[in-house]
Amino acid sequence: MSESRLEQSLARRNESVKRTNHKSGGLSVWSLFGGAALVLMAAAVLVNLPDIKRYIKISTM
Repeated sequence: MSESRLEQSLARRNESVKRTNHKSGGLSVWSLFGGAALVLMAAAVLVNLPDIKRYIKISTM
């Protein structure tokens, strides 16, 4: 009798998990845009790094 209760409990848990896992499997559009924005910002900093260093050096003189 306890096995049937265990099986019922596991079945309910599996159904619950199935209902909560309806998220999209891949990346969402917003996470793609966010990732692209971070990559662009990092690229901009890398490109302008010599200018940034020069500005800091001048401002600390």
